Amino acid sequence: MKNEKGISLISLLLIIVIILCIVVFINIFNANNDIQKNSSSNSDSSTIPILHLNEEASILDSDGGEASITITGIREMTERNSFADESYPQIFLIDYTYKNISSKNSIYFNNSNFKIIDEKGEVGGTYPNSYIRPERIIAGTTCNAQMVFGVNNRSNKITLQFWGSSFWDNQPVLIFELDV
Repeated sequence: MKNEKGISLISLLLIIVIILCIVVFINIFNANNDIQKNSSSNSDSSTIPILHLNEEASILDSDGGEASITITGIREMTERNSFADESYPQIFLIDYTYKNISSKNSIYFNNSNFKIIDEKGEVGGTYPNSYIRPERIIAGTTCNAQMVFGVNNRSNKITLQFWGSSFWDNQPVLIFELDV
């Protein structure tokens, strides 16, 4: 009798351990599915607004205030900086305007908020040249500024990604498709 109770107690403990393992496995599986769903939805660029020259887009800043940004011009520059580290075959001067619509805090958008991509899909970089520098602005004000970028492949069309003001952005907030 003692032996039978010992076996039944071991059987019961074994069944409990198996059930716990199954529950843990199901939870791990569901957590991995949630991570995959979130990462695929975060990388889905179809939800990112695509704009063109002179189209204004409203965005929320990191404090929940509203701002707007417009790319107002793009032109190829022939002027080169002899002290530049990079020798891009094509340099662009890009005009843009941003407005602080409702934020209590000041805002500031400069070339570090943007990435340029040429027609072959290669990311370019900033280029040191003369341009109108952006300014930090308070609510109700507008800033007209410029930035200069270079690309490695001559292009008639470029993509300009706007990454917003948060360091934690894992994808662009806006995409501008611009004909040169």
